[in-house]
Amino acid sequence: MGLISICNSLRYQCIVALLLLSEQCFAGGLPVGGSASWVSDYVVYGVSQTFNKPAIQADLHVRPNNEWSTGIWASTVHVSPNTTSTELSFILNHLWTINQDLNIVASGARYQYLDSSHITTYNYDEISLALHWADTLYARVAWSPDYELRYPIYVLKNQQILTMEGGYHYPFPYLIDLQVGLGYYAPLSQSDGRYAYGSAGISRHFGSFHIEVNYFWMQAEHRMFSPWPAASPWVASLSWRF
Repeated sequence: MGLISICNSLRYQCIVALLLLSEQCFAGGLPVGGSASWVSDYVVYGVSQTFNKPAIQADLHVRPNNEWSTGIWASTVHVSPNTTSTELSFILNHLWTINQDLNIVASGARYQYLDSSHITTYNYDEISLALHWADTLYARVAWSPDYELRYPIYVLKNQQILTMEGGYHYPFPYLIDLQVGLGYYAPLSQSDGRYAYGSAGISRHFGSFHIEVNYFWMQAEHRMFSPWPAASPWVASLSWRF
């Protein structure tokens, strides 16, 4: 069985598991959480998904036990400067608690772009593994088997993408947090199009509300295969969480 077939199988298993777990959580009164957010620029791997315009985002998730969680996440996106679409993501997570400081999270996600009339679908799957240390350090590796790389005149389908990220989080007094992150994006089948990116910012909680401001940086001269521009240098967000 090829990688794409395996991923298709995992995709449907994740969606079925999401639906089953969600039904059990609502029926059994298990914890349900979520958020609603406004961001001045929706950024993924250092690249704006909204052509440097604001986005509205929301998520709903359930946690049937201490190890599993599943959810649906949505955001407005712009696949071209003058069109608006919706990104819908199905996510399934499994948590291993190694000790009081070290956690490992394995995730599977399906990213689906709706209402898009563009020649490309922008849909892809992703599997990731993340390590979290004492709510201070984290490292994450993600792999996608079916990403679409877009040249100005043609599209390369079913491309494997590897991304690696690491970050540092430090809590200050008065509920203020500092966060710094670095990442590397690599199309595995191509000799070019690889680049580094990073961010640094501060955030603060006000009860159920969360305000965050980040500065983004990326090697724009090495970025290829994407119709979107680099992220805005400064990005602000306001979230309500429940």
